[in-house]
Amino acid sequence: MTKEDLETRSKKAVLKIEKSIADINNVLNDLSLKLCHIIKSQKDYYSPTRRNDYYK
Repeated sequence: MTKEDLETRSKKAVLKIEKSIADINNVLNDLSLKLCHIIKSQKDYYSPTRRNDYYK
């Protein structure tokens, strides 16, 4: 009885840890995509071919 109880508790703990790791992974992927988007969109703003007040 105690062995089964310990096994079920350990399985629940592993599943809980796995879920939190998956959530952290999703957050990191979202941040990475947002940063890539910002970098790509700002690259054109500071390019020397674009005429703006930054290079005057």
